[in-house]
Amino acid sequence: MPNTNGGYDMKIVNGKLMTNREQVKMYVGNGDYKNALRLTKAWKEDKDRDILVRGYECMTNPRFYKSLGYDVDECIESAKAILDRKVRNF
Repeated sequence: MPNTNGGYDMKIVNGKLMTNREQVKMYVGNGDYKNALRLTKAWKEDKDRDILVRGYECMTNPRFYKSLGYDVDECIESAKAILDRKVRNF
């Protein structure tokens, strides 16, 4: 189905129509970084996208990323810090 809302993916959350960014802001405000980072996978043009996606992937597949030599905790904390900064600037 074509996107008819100006390029923003909208979703009804708690009875309210919300953009992807509004959902991310809500999840970060609730401390739910896993769902917030999951949504950032759609941010194709974001310069920090790789770090954000890797942070999410480290949350969902920590053993795999550890086997690749990543410091899983550092990847997650870096992604959370970037997301906090971005949410403050929304």
